[in-house]
Amino acid sequence: MRAHQRERFQMPRWVRLAIYGVGLLCALSGVFWLLLHHFVQVEGEFGPEPSPFQHPLLVLHGVVAAMLIWLFGLLWLTHVRRAWKRRRNWRSGGFMVLLLAWLAISGLGLYYLGSEQWRQYTGIAHWLAGIIATLWLPLHIWRGRRAVQLPP
Repeated sequence: MRAHQRERFQMPRWVRLAIYGVGLLCALSGVFWLLLHHFVQVEGEFGPEPSPFQHPLLVLHGVVAAMLIWLFGLLWLTHVRRAWKRRRNWRSGGFMVLLLAWLAISGLGLYYLGSEQWRQYTGIAHWLAGIIATLWLPLHIWRGRRAVQLPP
């Protein structure tokens, strides 16, 4: 095994912690919004209404997603390009990049699409991709660490 194949593509600690923290906040705000949107209604003056926490959660989700996109730019410079050139863990990493790109594009679509039908389809695809990305990241990290620990 060549030396560069065992090279670690670890990012600076503060970037890693920021990505984990902001990513977790993004995932949790999205999941809680989904739960409130689909399962919680409050009794209003004129009948059932959405939870008053839906809008603040959606705003938080959007702000945190913007921060996550910025952090992904840092990740691209310090981690993704180097690992991609070395073909290390590139399949799971490439899938992660595709998921994050879809989440960014579909998030903008949810904000700007005018058609209710398109918003409905985009919304389902967005939250499915978000759940998959949240579950995929630990797998990607585990595979990368395992590849470094394997004997030559």
